[in-house]
Amino acid sequence: GDWSTDGGAGWTAMTLPPGSSAGAGVVAVSADGSHIVWAPVDAPPADSTDGGQTWTPVTGLAQGLMPVADPVRPGVFYAFDPADGTVLKSTDGGATFTAAATGLPGGVGSEQSSSAPQLHAVPGRAGHLWRTAGDGALYHSTDGALAFSRISSVGTVATLGFGRAAPGAGYPAIYLTGIVGGVQGIFRSTDEGGTW
Repeated sequence: GDWSTDGGAGWTAMTLPPGSSAGAGVVAVSADGSHIVWAPVDAPPADSTDGGQTWTPVTGLAQGLMPVADPVRPGVFYAFDPADGTVLKSTDGGATFTAAATGLPGGVGSEQSSSAPQLHAVPGRAGHLWRTAGDGALYHSTDGALAFSRISSVGTVATLGFGRAAPGAGYPAIYLTGIVGGVQGIFRSTDEGGTW
């Protein structure tokens, strides 16, 4: 892959993380661009502090887990391990991940679909995470993954995304596909998941 620090005028080639032959996987970049965590599908996760020129193995993040960068706090990353229902957190630029929240539902994706349980960081909101879970439910954290609360109005969620805040609203609009109130469809919340 390529990495640009000047809007694409001068591209710098990145190297692949150690052990990766193709690079496919998930890449998360810190809020200030100083740290990159790359979780390739064919190698253990690694982090870089020099724009992808060199890589260091990540401690505490198993192969196959998807890192997510906090969109406001530089050096803070999260990941969810569906094997044991643990949310992992790094505060050192992705070098080390440790358990933040435990005992959450894990397992396969909702409705036995291919949508894996995963974390979603909210644009512009430090520590705000939404988690789609193996039990099909939707969970929300506002404290940097220390605690999650279930959004009881959502029966099942398959995918989740964010958009511009509605007029007069201070929180980004949340979009989901799933089941709300017994109806399957695409839904929007303009009040932080209170109503859909």
